[in-house]
Amino acid sequence: MNYINRKIRSISAASATVMAFGFLALVAPGANANQIQLPFIEFDPDPAEVFHLDQESEIEFDVKFGNLLGDTEVILEIDKKDNILLFSEVDSLTYKANGIKTFAWDGEINNIPMATGTYTARLSAPNNNAVKALTFDFEMIDNANDTELSFKDTPEDTYRLGDPAQEILVSLDNFYADTDVEIWLEKEGSNNKILLNEKEYLSDIITPLYLFDGEDINGNELSPGKYDIHAQGTYDGNKKTNELSEPLEILAKQGIPSISYEDGTPSKTYTLDDNDPYEVDIELDDFDGDDVTVKFMLEGPQDDNNPDEFTTDTQVFDGNEAHTLTLDNDDIDEPGEYKVTFVGEYDNNEETNELSYTLNIKEASDDNCAGFDDVDADYKYCDAIEFVKDEGIMTGQGNGDFDAEDSMNRGEAAKISLEAFGLYNENKDYCDGLSNSLQLNDITTKAAKWYNNYVCRGLELEMITGYVGGDDDNFYRASRDVSVAEGMALILRNVDEDMPSQFAKTYNNFDEGKWYSEYAAFAYENDLFVDMGISPSDPMTRIEMAYMLYQLDDMNLL
Repeated sequence: MNYINRKIRSISAASATVMAFGFLALVAPGANANQIQLPFIEFDPDPAEVFHLDQESEIEFDVKFGNLLGDTEVILEIDKKDNILLFSEVDSLTYKANGIKTFAWDGEINNIPMATGTYTARLSAPNNNAVKALTFDFEMIDNANDTELSFKDTPEDTYRLGDPAQEILVSLDNFYADTDVEIWLEKEGSNNKILLNEKEYLSDIITPLYLFDGEDINGNELSPGKYDIHAQGTYDGNKKTNELSEPLEILAKQGIPSISYEDGTPSKTYTLDDNDPYEVDIELDDFDGDDVTVKFMLEGPQDDNNPDEFTTDTQVFDGNEAHTLTLDNDDIDEPGEYKVTFVGEYDNNEETNELSYTLNIKEASDDNCAGFDDVDADYKYCDAIEFVKDEGIMTGQGNGDFDAEDSMNRGEAAKISLEAFGLYNENKDYCDGLSNSLQLNDITTKAAKWYNNYVCRGLELEMITGYVGGDDDNFYRASRDVSVAEGMALILRNVDEDMPSQFAKTYNNFDEGKWYSEYAAFAYENDLFVDMGISPSDPMTRIEMAYMLYQLDDMNLL
């Protein structure tokens, strides 16, 4: 009898609890039988905190529910801070142990996009007092500006083959559409793309991470050398983000010495001239072992009857540095094609990698200008070429040619403009301590690129400025051709003379009132380009630069 009374009291207590909450208590499998499971609805996961007005996809609200008794009407409402209802969706959820319902809104009312600002999503079950209502705030953002790509952290500027993979993180500003990001390398002196990754979807929440392990997308190991790492995104079909570029030097595997050309592949022609020796700068890439002896060897002329091989110079490398190896003209019995080979020896006849190419050696001629094979002695501007060579301002291409009609790049123009006026000291590091306001994105340390120290000096003197606006904003782009207008400005900013008005008389092809007009007017008044037919946007040729300097020297302005 006592046992029956205890059971009745227990059942009565449970019934009272059910009546108090207004629903039947459901117990999840495995749960404590005495624990009452309450019904619930909740956002799971939380919705996005930002919604873009011109994004084609909808903003989604995933609602998780459980422990419901029968059908439960759930309402999603969206309003702005003025509490004016903008959107409402009702759905009836039937009992399931667990369930997900997705509500979606395209950000429009009657096909009219909503304004920017803060909105509130409200989730409730009005006919079930046991279910707690929820609210969630999110932002509506306009995307008037283009999507921009940036490195989340500036990539490391060196990577040693064999080391752990290096992280490259990219992120977006003004994101509003699916964006594919492509990452690639370009080796110094080449425009060929070395693709590193497939295009990856980038969202405004996830920052894509690429792990660079020294291999291209096909798993081929890259050779040591100097590269630039690039990244660019594509969105809305064919829209492009800005292009990112940072220097990256790939180093040889630790413990194995590697040699390379310091300034790219050397010239492959040479005219025998005691005053202009053939030199090649070789560098040893990050080796901490014993000394490495590098030999400069020749074989030839290349024919079956004379395959003689000999060493013309030897240099000992005792650290990570560069040395100049020089061809001894006395070793050359006759002109012709020679095979050139550079190789290093270390650790009891172990050898480094080998560098080789064919060198065409020519006889010197008395019928040329300033000793250059490609310029006749009666060339109209021969005096200018002789002047820049004698002064050490422009000494040719290292192969016996002057290449008068070839264009110059912006790095070369910076070097010439400073050395011509005696404004450069090769022993000083002009990049170290350069004011932040003067620094450019692609000009870093003195050692990073051969032209960096020249550009830093020009920035210090305020004779050089980077590009302003567009994708090139705050870049120098040293490998790009220097235009006639830019070349004039780089030289004439160092002249101790007042420039004419921007509206003074100038060349027919030049406009008045432009940034370059005062320099063009000065050149016009002083015949700095006689019979050369110059135009401001054309690439400046080597002879145009040489003749301008020659004329300035004649005016005692150098």
